[in-house]
Amino acid sequence: MKRLLFWSLAGVSSLLLLIPPLWLYALPEVQADGLSGSHWQGRASALGVGGVRLLQDVHWRWDAAGLLRGELRWQLEAAGGNRALLVLDHSGVRVRDARLQLPLAPLASQQQLLNDLRLDGELLAGVDDWRPGQPLGLRLQGLQIVRNGAPLSLGACTVQLQGDRWTVSAVPGSPLALSGTGQGRKGSLSLQAASPAGTALLQGMGYASGVMTWSL
Repeated sequence: MKRLLFWSLAGVSSLLLLIPPLWLYALPEVQADGLSGSHWQGRASALGVGGVRLLQDVHWRWDAAGLLRGELRWQLEAAGGNRALLVLDHSGVRVRDARLQLPLAPLASQQQLLNDLRLDGELLAGVDDWRPGQPLGLRLQGLQIVRNGAPLSLGACTVQLQGDRWTVSAVPGSPLALSGTGQGRKGSLSLQAASPAGTALLQGMGYASGVMTWSL
């Protein structure tokens, strides 16, 4: 009986060494490229959502100390200093101690503002403890709106997420104020001039009032 138990545990352990990490199954919307390693530790050349690669050179390491709290935990680290602690417990998945700094252009390319406009900058997120469905605050900084190859600074804005609903609010002092609300990929945005350069840009595009609005 002891020998049977020993070989059963050995078989399960060997299987865990070979299968992809459990946290990938907990995040069904996440796609991984170049997977190598095991449940315990490994690497992905890239992680993305919706076909957009967001993180490069991602490493994970199982944190056995989580078992003392009834949790399965993995420490994730990626290029650019991005990191997060991914936790699976009795109530689902959660993210702790996450610090992310991602280029905005790959995400913005999925939703063009207008045919001759594109958005560039960085997305920043600092998460202490978060579960899917809870409110999440993001900051977009170094924003630029590019028209015909010429960039104009937007400054920064904040994004509040609640489920698939989102709200964009301008940060005071931004030369162009970006704001809006929506759900999923649908919604409305407004770009309002908050500087002489912003006014000139919008008026040059035919928006004499210095305000441009559009629907997604």
